[in-house]
Amino acid sequence: MNDRSGASRASNEYSAVGRRARRLLAALSFAAVVAALALVLVPAAATKGGSNGLEARVVATTKGPLPPCDNDAIPCTEENTVRHLVYIENRNKIADSFPPGSLRSRVTFPNSFVIDSIDEEIFIDGVSTGSSQYTPPPQPGYADNFGDKFVRNSWGHWPSTVTCDPGFGALDPCITVGKPAVVPGENTAVFWVSWAHGTVAIGESPGTYVFTFTVNGTLNGEEVHLTATTKKIVMT
Repeated sequence: MNDRSGASRASNEYSAVGRRARRLLAALSFAAVVAALALVLVPAAATKGGSNGLEARVVATTKGPLPPCDNDAIPCTEENTVRHLVYIENRNKIADSFPPGSLRSRVTFPNSFVIDSIDEEIFIDGVSTGSSQYTPPPQPGYADNFGDKFVRNSWGHWPSTVTCDPGFGALDPCITVGKPAVVPGENTAVFWVSWAHGTVAIGESPGTYVFTFTVNGTLNGEEVHLTATTKKIVMT
């Protein structure tokens, strides 16, 4: 079960998605995420983007195992949930000079990694069982291969770039939303997503789960795809 809109539509906390009834915990506060991180962070394999100075890794908030829940007979809580934080490290150097206007935005900052989307693939006991794609604001936010689209649920999970219109006055609001970007020297969590483990009765299988995240973006206009994979987590 992933970060989507709800099986219990009234509470809007969990989501049933297609045959596998994946449910979300999007409505749980970010404070709960911080509290979970304070308890345990489980690092996973990192993948470098060749010689481009970039590296992706994914960190889990628990090692598991996760017992099942269904939000009806067995309410879903933190005990049934793992959150994955996708990090990008940009080891490139800050440029010696900057083109005119390039410092107005993280997106145009030289040697920044600009993120277009993140693809997620879920494996149970080594078998691929589903995939999702997440896109940051202002684009539609989420779609998966079960035929469901939840446009806005994941928008608050990104560090978006906000810039000011150069024609505005000094006190006018900055309302131009752009893509997330990791500037040289940063090691940043660019996205997080939750998975609450469902019961067999609602169509979710027990087993050993692995989640793979591929971050798609550009570095100085060139396409880059960085992949990171979680450690195995048992779901009962």
